[in-house]
Amino acid sequence: MKHLIMNLEKIKSTFPFFSEDLLSSIEKNGMIRQLPARQSILSEGDMIRALPFVLDGLLKVSRNEEDKEILLYYIKPGESCVMSFSACISHRKSEIKAVTETETELLLIPSYLIEEMVKKHFFLNQYFHDLYNRRYLDLLDTVDDLIFRKMDERILHYLEERTIHFDTRHLKLTHAEIAHDLGSAREVVSRVLKKLEKDGKLKITRNEIILL
Repeated sequence: MKHLIMNLEKIKSTFPFFSEDLLSSIEKNGMIRQLPARQSILSEGDMIRALPFVLDGLLKVSRNEEDKEILLYYIKPGESCVMSFSACISHRKSEIKAVTETETELLLIPSYLIEEMVKKHFFLNQYFHDLYNRRYLDLLDTVDDLIFRKMDERILHYLEERTIHFDTRHLKLTHAEIAHDLGSAREVVSRVLKKLEKDGKLKITRNEIILL
């Protein structure tokens, strides 16, 4: 983890609705951290010590259910984690796991300041309200995935989401990683991927999966 110098211009360009007053408070109390890919920043049962705001990179939020890990949603630049926000405001332990998908730069605001900031800055209320709506739709999509979609549809949907977040149709992914995110078995994923390749939906090479 790298400690970076506070760059208010970058924060303002990523979160343009932040007021000068809020930026001044962030400059005094916030922290900038750069983390490598696949770095855990939060686990289930942790207390929220600082709320993350993504400046660069991508966070993956998941949850363990019955010894299986299920991908819930991604957090992109300009976004924060609403479930961490909720736990922070209600002084509860985290119910999710957050891991960096790529090298990621975070603005961290100490949790003890969040409630005061939300009361003082109305636009933060609106910001988190909008994020709640987005995450709610993401979670509905996850439920649809688990209940209504067949495994081949789930895998295609998962890969399509990855192409959007990573802006490439060449995905460096192992079968085990896909199985992990979808709460399935590697053998099942491998079998379905071979079928999808045969159907002309994708191409599997040694190091990546290419969505066609």
